[in-house]
Amino acid sequence: MTAQQRSFKAMESAGGVLRRPWGALLLLAVGCAGEAADGPKGAPVPTFDTADTGGPPPEGCEDTAGLSWDGFAWGFFLTYCNACHSAASTNRYGAPVGVDFDHPEDVERQSARVRARVIEEASMPLGGGVPPEALAQLEAYLCLIDNGG
Repeated sequence: MTAQQRSFKAMESAGGVLRRPWGALLLLAVGCAGEAADGPKGAPVPTFDTADTGGPPPEGCEDTAGLSWDGFAWGFFLTYCNACHSAASTNRYGAPVGVDFDHPEDVERQSARVRARVIEEASMPLGGGVPPEALAQLEAYLCLIDNGG
């Protein structure tokens, strides 16, 4: 279990912020601010790692600094996708069984479909709401994994 996953578990037990509709957006906003703060009842709010992925990006990929599963993608998929696309989802709202994004390997296997539905067609997530900056980061992350980064 990563440090971010431990932090989210601590936050759930300290008030269930992830079960509230605004909780994931609050976590994303605080996480993207790049500094830790105290969450509900003093629980730590995780920040996303912005460390470099180690070396230049693969050819054709833009600005991939800090884009790793732990540094970006885990938080993105947790926030925008895993309510429906997780093996642990109790109500998938029509998401096909087996189309899950719980692990980096899940995204790697389905990267072309993620790019098509989220970036090109903008048909996912249902209802939209992904900021342009997060879409640009997702595009760079997908480029990185598609090119062996």
